Amino acid sequence: MASHERESKRARLPASDEGGDMDMHKVSLVNVEAGTSSKLLADWLNSEGLEVQMAVDGGDFGRPVTATGISHKWFNLGSWVEEHRNRKLIEQHTCLAYVGDSPRGHVEVNVMQSVNLHNNPINAFCGVEHNFAILGNIIVVPSSRGEGIGSEMVRQACNFAFALPSMPEIVVVLVQEDYAAARRFYCKAGFVDTDLTMVKGGVIFRLVAHNRAGAEVRLVEERDAARLTKWLVAENDAVQLAVDGGDFGRPVSEEGVHNTWSGMSEWCREERCRELLSFQVFNARQRGCAIGHIEVGVMKSIDVAHNPVNAYCGLEPFALLLYIYVLPQRRGLGVGTAMVREACECARHTVAKQVVLIVAETNTKARRFYSRVGFRETGVSVEKMGSQFLLIEYSLTPNPP
Repeated sequence: MASHERESKRARLPASDEGGDMDMHKVSLVNVEAGTSSKLLADWLNSEGLEVQMAVDGGDFGRPVTATGISHKWFNLGSWVEEHRNRKLIEQHTCLAYVGDSPRGHVEVNVMQSVNLHNNPINAFCGVEHNFAILGNIIVVPSSRGEGIGSEMVRQACNFAFALPSMPEIVVVLVQEDYAAARRFYCKAGFVDTDLTMVKGGVIFRLVAHNRAGAEVRLVEERDAARLTKWLVAENDAVQLAVDGGDFGRPVSEEGVHNTWSGMSEWCREERCRELLSFQVFNARQRGCAIGHIEVGVMKSIDVAHNPVNAYCGLEPFALLLYIYVLPQRRGLGVGTAMVREACECARHTVAKQVVLIVAETNTKARRFYSRVGFRETGVSVEKMGSQFLLIEYSLTPNPP
């Protein structure tokens, strides 16, 4: 696998796929012998300008690029990462993306294990307990760019990595912070931003990561209004409204999020006739990556006649789940289920007797989701913003033996 600095070569991504319409069933990723791909990769790189060459290999293959130079770098990668990156190279694969019988792209999958966490933030992020994979030397031929081949190739490369005998828990890549096209590209391929940034050659890079499906989801108590605002601003109006009910203001802003958090106690008392007993704001994290958001407010009714929720819950303390959000690229992978279940378990350790939330009566998908998590519909209807919502609950009382 060629690069001495495999993490830093994704500064510019020639395989960008801004909104392509390629039938993804036609793209197949094939693990090939290094000798098969080295000449092809050399030919592709030599047909590119210097900027693209540098984006792909960072100069590691030498100039002009030759199959011999590529093979030499691949052959010596193991000793190089051990000496310069404090890692052990576990597996090394070169892959070509085919459409039909025609090769259209190239990606490498290097599985590694951190040996020493000191002075290497990527090693520290990935840890020593699990192997991790780094993708390298990603390129799609110019005639096939913009068709979605690049993102499908990278997506398949992640699946390939997760199926390897070495079982990496995470796939990571460094992306230039201000290169929006590359950031969108990796988002489409299922990657999420981590909190880790690095400066190389005066350029800021951010580590993006793709977690194995089913990796543990943990709730971390942290109030990051900037991150939540960034997530919601990228969504359409319907998603924003489903998450915050308009509470964060329009347009959604950090100030609006902060105001909602700081005013939660007052809102409970004045708008809902409840006393706020505790309020926790969580980010859902998977292997260190923030992938979702949920809030848990524990409260009790002051006036049970004020609204249907108060009437149903009575004077016993209850937990209300608020502002639930999962990143688009992590939806459908069990993240939301794990996040809501853990939030309910957090509520179990408070004085709350039950967990409640309201869901739009017409949102059958959400109703099915919460039913799978363990919520049941109470039969109580709540009107909000001219629409009908259903009150659902999750009991915190242990089932009888």
